Amino acid sequence: MKNIIAVLTSVIISFSLLGCDKCGENYEEIVNSPKEEVKIHTLTPLEKIVYHAEKQPDLHCTYDGSYRSMKYPGGDIERSTGVCTDVIIRSLRAGDIDLQRLIHEDMKMNLSVYNKRYRTKVVDANIDHRRTQNIQTYLSKLGVTKLDVSKMSPKDFKPGDIVFWDIAAGHTGIVVTTRTYDDENHLVVHNIGAGPKSEDMLSFWAPIEAYRLDSADIKRMQLNSDYVHDFKTDPYFKN
Repeated sequence: MKNIIAVLTSVIISFSLLGCDKCGENYEEIVNSPKEEVKIHTLTPLEKIVYHAEKQPDLHCTYDGSYRSMKYPGGDIERSTGVCTDVIIRSLRAGDIDLQRLIHEDMKMNLSVYNKRYRTKVVDANIDHRRTQNIQTYLSKLGVTKLDVSKMSPKDFKPGDIVFWDIAAGHTGIVVTTRTYDDENHLVVHNIGAGPKSEDMLSFWAPIEAYRLDSADIKRMQLNSDYVHDFKTDPYFKN
């Protein structure tokens, strides 16, 4: 049922985004245009996170919200499948951040705090980090800057902002550097039923929360997750 809701919501969002006058007839051409390759080692951790997010729509990926087992830490399902939270998880790993471990370890010590958003009886490293509510709780507990979305326009968001919507059972995406064709807003990479897409979500769906990572946040997450991303085996990058 959750998968059906996600697919239907994706169709609605796609029509909303592509059917508006603001998007224009060149919208798909702009969004899907080839992205210039950059040297990964020259990027800051936040830039790596954003760049990885921008690459995700380039590879085929279906939406699959079913429960899946994976290794721990640093676990993932096949890159050919995923949900909205996997976009965030995979992007942050490009910045040497393992949300699987960070959230799992924090939930073991602070389950009652997490249960205020999403009730979990048993902590499970296979799925807990893939729930939007748990990511929201973790970022909030970490002290990551929570943006006042009620006072923000779409143009106020910056690349790297992690955004949440009250869509389906909870939805999330990450703001990237690519902009709308009129250069007004940054696009958001998200997966709501048709794989990762770069779309102007901020103009057409009001977010309920958003968090802005800074260098200090990233350093703390890196130290606590003890993870180093291997770009040589990452399918989104040329070896």
